[in-house]
Amino acid sequence: MRIRNKKSFVVVGPEGQAPKSIWSRLTHALYLLFLALLAIYLIYFTFTRFTQFKVDGQVAVERVRVAALQGGRIATLKVKAGDRVVSGEQIVVLETNQQCAAKSDKAIRKLRQSIALDKQRLKGLKLRRDKSAARKQQLIDERRLGRVLELERRKQTESQSLQRLLDELDVEIEILAQEIELQQQELELQLKSHSEVEDCGFERIAAPVDGDVIAVNYHLHEIVNRKETILILVPETPEVWVDAFTRADDQLPVLSGQSVNVRLPDGTLSRAEVSSLKSAAVPFPDRKFDDYTPKESALHLRVKPINSDEAKRWLEFDRMAVTVEGER
Repeated sequence: MRIRNKKSFVVVGPEGQAPKSIWSRLTHALYLLFLALLAIYLIYFTFTRFTQFKVDGQVAVERVRVAALQGGRIATLKVKAGDRVVSGEQIVVLETNQQCAAKSDKAIRKLRQSIALDKQRLKGLKLRRDKSAARKQQLIDERRLGRVLELERRKQTESQSLQRLLDELDVEIEILAQEIELQQQELELQLKSHSEVEDCGFERIAAPVDGDVIAVNYHLHEIVNRKETILILVPETPEVWVDAFTRADDQLPVLSGQSVNVRLPDGTLSRAEVSSLKSAAVPFPDRKFDDYTPKESALHLRVKPINSDEAKRWLEFDRMAVTVEGER
């Protein structure tokens, strides 16, 4: 049998490379770019997670609610939404069903008479004190003339007696003045209650602050129940803050007075400080009839602007969502 062997060849020259297309190079570059961006994101996320915190919140502006103490039918309503009111201005009058007692000014007359008598007594005590002080000064002047020693001793004893009398008069005058002041306060209370009796059957509501009316919940001749809000005011210089809520297990290392940043809806940052940090319940807890247990405990973070200029900026974003940012 005959065996045929093929010849072997050895190549010692440089081996060639397969040609690469533009698309393969572009795909490779995009893949490397994706890995680089992913690595940068992971590093940034880890860094910010352990060094910074972000909490979602909402801007809140101070509002004053005007409510009825007794309730009744609206007899007078002088304002509407958009009007400006002044503190102390009467804005609502209610007709109530309160039973009025008969007025009596006997106690007021008696109290006024007592105050008048005490004032006369106080006037007499002050006159007596002035005369005693003048007599003491006269004795001091006579002692300076250098008279006989026995006469000087007698005048010195009289001067000491006058000093004790002056001290007693000062104490008595002070006590009587305080009694008159207390009687004046009692008289003011009596007059106030007397005027309330005269005005019985009506509840007059005045504006508590200077500000603007933003909402009126009732109209003329409608019935208002007790403690129901009739209208809402925004003060002339209202307070503004941000309320933020987060889970308790976040364990935010935040202290009252700490400086933070608030990212407003327009994308700008505003300097602020933490005014309070306390626990609060989630707005929608699970309802349990036996033992009331909220679904999840949360932290309530309240932030206020650092100055009036920042507060004016916040007023433009009332009830808008913001982000509170700070360092851990």
